[in-house]
Amino acid sequence: MNLTIKNYKSVLSAELIKQSQKCAVRECDEINPCHFESYVDVLDKSFDVSLTLDKSTVIAHKCDCEDPTPFCQHKTALLLFVVKGAKRLPAKITRSKKIDPMMEAIELADPQALRDWVLKIAKKHKDIGISLLNEFSNKSSNYTPQEIIDLTQNSLRAVINKKTKADAQEVKRIVELWSDLHQSILERYRAEPTNEVYFLQFNAIIDACSFYEERLNTTSKRISSYIKQVIEEVSAVITTTRDNDAWQKSLNYFVKEIFLRDYGFRRQYLDLIATLFDSSETGRKSIIVELMVTLYEENASASQQDRNHFLQHVFRLVMINNQFQSYKHLFLPIRHALSYNLRLIDTLIAGEDFKSAEVYCMQQIKENTNDDYNFEYQTRLIAIYKTTGDEVKLAGILKLQLLKIPDFMDYQFVSLHRSSDDDFKHWRNRVLANARQIAYYDRNAAAFSLALLESEGNYARLIDYIDEKIDYQVISRYAPALIIKTPQRFLEKLMSRMDNHEDRNWHQYEPETLNNCLKDLYTLLLEHYSVETLTLIAKKGKSTYRNWSNLLVNYLIERLVTN
Repeated sequence: MNLTIKNYKSVLSAELIKQSQKCAVRECDEINPCHFESYVDVLDKSFDVSLTLDKSTVIAHKCDCEDPTPFCQHKTALLLFVVKGAKRLPAKITRSKKIDPMMEAIELADPQALRDWVLKIAKKHKDIGISLLNEFSNKSSNYTPQEIIDLTQNSLRAVINKKTKADAQEVKRIVELWSDLHQSILERYRAEPTNEVYFLQFNAIIDACSFYEERLNTTSKRISSYIKQVIEEVSAVITTTRDNDAWQKSLNYFVKEIFLRDYGFRRQYLDLIATLFDSSETGRKSIIVELMVTLYEENASASQQDRNHFLQHVFRLVMINNQFQSYKHLFLPIRHALSYNLRLIDTLIAGEDFKSAEVYCMQQIKENTNDDYNFEYQTRLIAIYKTTGDEVKLAGILKLQLLKIPDFMDYQFVSLHRSSDDDFKHWRNRVLANARQIAYYDRNAAAFSLALLESEGNYARLIDYIDEKIDYQVISRYAPALIIKTPQRFLEKLMSRMDNHEDRNWHQYEPETLNNCLKDLYTLLLEHYSVETLTLIAKKGKSTYRNWSNLLVNYLIERLVTN
C-alpha cells in the first residue's frame, strides 16, 4: 500500500508515530513544488530529511540516519509536519499572476549600482562570494589538482572561517558550495573516465573532502554522504563500460592511487574496487585480483599495518573468485586478525595442506598473550591431528583444551597417552578444579566432574559434589551407585541440597522433565529405604528449610504425607 498524507495512520505503526512526536522539525523548506527538506532534531543529534509528494502520495524519501527501517521516525516527523501544514492551508484560489517584487527591483535598478551592491554583499558574505565565483568564473573546470584542493578548502572557510567545529546547517551549506564547485569537474570526468587529467581532478576532490570528513568536528553525516554519492556515480559509470580496455584503463587509475605516499590508503577506492569486483563477470574479476596482488607486492615498503589491512581485502577477492591455490603463497597469518586467520587456516585444511595449517595455528598460539584466543586455533589443530592420525600431538592439544572445556571422552584419551604420572596428577587436579568452578552454569562440566570421580572409584569425594551445581537429571545417573556405596550420606545430601537453576527452570517451563527425574529418584529410594524412614526424613527437611526446602523434599511430602 502506498503511503499518503491521508492513510499514514493506518500504514505506519502507532509506535513509530509516537516516536516521531519526540522529534523537532526545523527549517522546513519546499525546495520544489511538493519536495520538502528540513532538519529533524532528536536530543542533541540532527538529521537531514527530505520528502517528495505526488499529490498526496509519498514517492521519495531520504534521511541520513542509520536506521535500517524503510521509513524511520525522522521521516515520519517531517511527514506529520507537512500534513499539519497542509491542513492549515486555505482552499486554493486562482489569482492573477503577480509581479515578483525582487525581479521588478532588479529590472528597475541601475546596472552599475546593482554590480556595486552584489560586490559588496559578496565581500561581506564569503559563501555568497564563493557561489558567485562558481557560477560566473571564466575558468570553468580547467583547474589543477592543487587549485581544486585550495578551492574546496576556501569554500569550507567561507562558511566556518577557521573553526574546527560545524553544526548541521553549516555542513549543509559547505556541501552545497562543494557541489556547485565540483559539478562541472565531475561531469567531465564521468563523460570520459579514461582521461588521466580528469581523473587527477576527481582524485583531488576526494582527497580534499576526505580530509575534512576526518578532521571536522560535526554530528552531520552530509560530507560522508556526499563523498559516497560521488564515488557511487563514478562506480556506476565504470561498471557499465563495455570496452574492456577502457574499463581496465579507468580501473588502473584507482588502483595506482590506493596507497598514499606517506602512510595509509584511500579506503574509498578500496570500497569502489570491491563494488566493481562484486558487479563484474569472472574474467574482469580475475583482472582485478591480478592488479591488487601486483599492487600488494609492489608496496613492500608500506607500513606493516597498511599491508596487513590491504592483504585481507585481497584475500576476500581471491576467495570469491576461487583463485586461492594460485596465490596461496601470498597469504600468511596476521596477528590479532582472528577472522582472517581462521578462514585462511580452514581453507588450507580443506585443501589438505595440513602442514601449513598446523604451522600457522602453532604460530598464533605462541604469539597470543591471552589464552582465550587460542581456543579456535586449538580446535583446528585437533581436526588436523584427528585427520592425520597423530595421537601424540592430539593428546597434547586436548590436554590444553581440557583446562578450559571439560570433556570426559577427551580426558580418557589423554589419560591413555600420559607420559608422567606426577605431571598427569597435577594436570588432572587443575582440570577438575576448573570443571567445578564452572559447573554451576555448565552442565557438561558438572557431569564431567562426577564422571571423572566415578572412573577413579572415588565415591567419597563424588558424594561431596552432590550440591546446587548438579541438577536432578545428572544426580539420577549416579544415584544407583551412590545409594549402595554411601546410603546414609547420599540421603542426607538429597534432603539438604539447594535446587540447581536447571531444576527450577524445568519446574517452571518443563515440569514433565523434572517429574520424570524426581520419579526415578523416588522409585530408587523406595527400593532401599522404608516408607517410614523416607517420611520422617522428608518431614525433617521440610521443617528445617520450610520454604527453602528443595523440590525432591516437596515431592516426597506430596507422595508420602499428603496422600
